[in-house]
Amino acid sequence: MDMEDSLDSMLKAPADGVLSSRSESGLYDDDDNAMFDLSSGSDDDDILDPTTFRRAGRLSSAGMGIGGGMRPAADIAKQEQEKKQAVDQAVEAAQRDQEETLEQVKKQIHEEEGQAKAAAVAAIQEQERGVAQEALDKLHKEEEQSKILAIEETRKQEQAAASQVADAIREQEARARTEAVDAAKQEAQIELAAAVEAAKAQAMAQLEQQIAMLKAEAEKQKAVALEEAKQEVSAMAEAQLEQELEKAKKELTDQANASIAEANAQRDEFKDLYTQEGQKRRGLHNKLMDMMGNIRVICRIRPVLGTDAGAGVEGQEIITKFPSDTTLVVHRHGAGEVKESNTGGKSVGADGSSSGSKKGPNKDVVKFEFDNVFDMQSGQQQIFAAAQPMIVSAMDGYKVCIFAYGQTGSGKTFTMEGPPDNPGVTLRALQEILDLRAQREEDWTYTLSMSMLEIYNESVRDLLGAPSRSKGGSSSSSSSSSSSSSSSSSSSSSSSSSKGLEIRQGKEGSFVEGLSEIEVGDMAQISELMAKGNSHRAVGVHDMNAQSSRSHSIMCIKMPCKNKHNDKEFKGKLHLIDLAGSERVGKTNCSGERLKEAQNINRSLSTLGDVIAALGAKPKKGGQKAHVPFRNSKLTFLLQDSLGGQSKVLMFANASPCLYNVPETICSLQFAARCRNTSLGQSKKA
Repeated sequence: MDMEDSLDSMLKAPADGVLSSRSESGLYDDDDNAMFDLSSGSDDDDILDPTTFRRAGRLSSAGMGIGGGMRPAADIAKQEQEKKQAVDQAVEAAQRDQEETLEQVKKQIHEEEGQAKAAAVAAIQEQERGVAQEALDKLHKEEEQSKILAIEETRKQEQAAASQVADAIREQEARARTEAVDAAKQEAQIELAAAVEAAKAQAMAQLEQQIAMLKAEAEKQKAVALEEAKQEVSAMAEAQLEQELEKAKKELTDQANASIAEANAQRDEFKDLYTQEGQKRRGLHNKLMDMMGNIRVICRIRPVLGTDAGAGVEGQEIITKFPSDTTLVVHRHGAGEVKESNTGGKSVGADGSSSGSKKGPNKDVVKFEFDNVFDMQSGQQQIFAAAQPMIVSAMDGYKVCIFAYGQTGSGKTFTMEGPPDNPGVTLRALQEILDLRAQREEDWTYTLSMSMLEIYNESVRDLLGAPSRSKGGSSSSSSSSSSSSSSSSSSSSSSSSSKGLEIRQGKEGSFVEGLSEIEVGDMAQISELMAKGNSHRAVGVHDMNAQSSRSHSIMCIKMPCKNKHNDKEFKGKLHLIDLAGSERVGKTNCSGERLKEAQNINRSLSTLGDVIAALGAKPKKGGQKAHVPFRNSKLTFLLQDSLGGQSKVLMFANASPCLYNVPETICSLQFAARCRNTSLGQSKKA
């Protein structure tokens, strides 16, 4: 058994040597993977089949695609890929053939080993161990030599085949490079020709541009040369002119100094004359105002508004006509339409009285005359121009009262205040006061103070005061009162329960005890105070007006002044009043708190009418004047100074032009006519 085991190990050794020689031949790597080796084929038919490598050579030659003519770069790349695939296929075929050959060699060696093993076993049985060993050594050497010869022959065949493939690849690559170079040369020649043409065109364009620039530069230089020539001539003329001007300036300076000395001498004389003339002018102005009547009435008819649409088409018919700038005609049943009346054909005068006979003018056409009448197209500046003389009177030291009267929704608040972009009489009057103060500052010193209040449900409320109210005080004190927002119906009702300020009588007339009075200096401060006061005023909504004033708003501007030359002092005062509108409950459909407000408004306006009627009444027998009921309402009590004489009053009578509002329009205009016929007596400076 020991001899057989040693023999088996000796026979296995040559086979292992053959396997290890695969990596040495270059066909396999250390991991027993097939590798590409450029070795030539073998002519020994007993060991390897030469047809394997010849078939690989034919495949390689066919895969190379060697041919003439240059192909595009894409075809060259594709052909190179095909060549590579053909080489890989040839190598794989060679490897498979080599592996088959090696298997045959290995099988033959194993067969010979079996035969030798059998012979050795027989020899061992016959001969001694030494003879068998020599035979085995000899056999081993023969096997090694056969294996080496087979491997060398295989390597030569592989190298020859690989060399042929490499030569073919190098030749194909050289041809491909030559074709690519030729194609690149042709493309470069085409691009070069195009670039030359483009450069030629660009050079021509640049040349034309440079020629144009040179022409423009030449024109510019020509103009500069002309300008320099003009400047030289002008400089010479200016030098000569400057000498003449210097001489004339000296002469004029001497004359001016003499004139200034003479003017300074006349200035003082003119100053005295100006003071005298100013006094005469104010006297003539006030005489003119007295001749025009102590109560001036200006009528303004508003345009048709959106709120009039509820009356229908017939209700929106215009009933007013304007024969002149002082005359207004109202048709009770529509303009141009005269209807028979059961009372006969009498005309109604401006004072509301009837005149004529049954054969006279029809009563349905009413004619009014006022100091000024403005139609629907009139502007805010036109309205203020009619009131401007009253502002001058206030600056001259008189008490002046300007108020707006009319039914609710007739445009009173618009006339007095107006929107920010189209201000009314109040803001324009305040600006006029500031302008007059600036114009007169060389002769007069003015101190301006402002207060705002409202009479709401017969309660006087301070619109500029703080929430707390001090007890007592005078009209010049700055103690505050309760002020509340009244932009909604609930605010007005809650504020009505608060206790109002009291109206007192003093040496200078009526005043409101505890009313805030603020000194003002410019329009910005005045506008801020007005915005504050208006935000506290009571307003509401009803069917006749989307934002109806529910109180009488009164602004007072005090303007005491002192003459810088003779120390004379005057105390002018200006009341700007926006009265609440008269209402008919049947049209406004108000109830609750709104109804209470309407009742108080109508009551105070009725009292105002009674006061005007009493002032216009003729004295009784014995020269006794009729009683004037100023104390019947807070409104007339506060305006006692303005309506009771020694003051100047301007009334804006606002009315609607629509047939729907004809009763209220006639009523308002008749009241305005009575006011115009009322004499308050000659006004005096305060």
